[in-house]
Amino acid sequence: SPSLPYAFSWYLDIVCPGWNALIDGNYNAVMPLPVKKKWMIMYIYKPYYAQQLGIFCPELPNKSLIRDFISKIPKKYKYINTNLNETNLLDNFEGMKVNVNHIINTSFDYKEICKNYSRNCRRNIKKATEQGLIIHHLTDIRGFVRFVYENLEKQIDALDKQQCIMLEKLIETSTNRGLGQIYGAFLPENELCAAGFFIETRDRCVFSVCASNKKGKETNAMYMLVNSQIEKSAGIKKWFDFS
Repeated sequence: SPSLPYAFSWYLDIVCPGWNALIDGNYNAVMPLPVKKKWMIMYIYKPYYAQQLGIFCPELPNKSLIRDFISKIPKKYKYINTNLNETNLLDNFEGMKVNVNHIINTSFDYKEICKNYSRNCRRNIKKATEQGLIIHHLTDIRGFVRFVYENLEKQIDALDKQQCIMLEKLIETSTNRGLGQIYGAFLPENELCAAGFFIETRDRCVFSVCASNKKGKETNAMYMLVNSQIEKSAGIKKWFDFS
């Protein structure tokens, strides 16, 4: 299976405290179960900041194993709302739909990767560069979270203080573990106009949370920010995951 951060125990402890899991007898496969209770009803839900969960194992899981895990979810969970991960492939399984994720293979030379950019993408990166934008590593976690929520407020449902605290803790913990980094795009007058949080695992760089303000959108700053991360990953056997 790909090395996705969402199934790390420390990650789950932050985004869905009290999570449960289904585990096969030899720990060869695990299925995290984020659980909640409301009005005495227990259910499985999709946590904030956890794009994919499902069954994780060293090898690609076969359909029989996937179906077996799903059938073993305890009946006490009356409702199930979850995203399986990209390796959990099933045909026409009741109640399921296919979601789309975008990934780029960054094991090639950067120039080779760029050849596959769309013309519009290359034009937007050029525009941001001509505007004099500069990419910097950020250390102010709380400032980053504040910037994200100020600029994504209309796009995120049910914003509350708990999600802010959760994101701060997620960034702080992943940074302390050497896996997380936040970067910002700055205008020539040193004004932050776009920022993103990236998590690196064994074979992935996951583009987790990002936001642009009005000036960032006008200058296409996010194109430049993402491109700088892809350039850093180029030549390494990794995938850049847009989540």
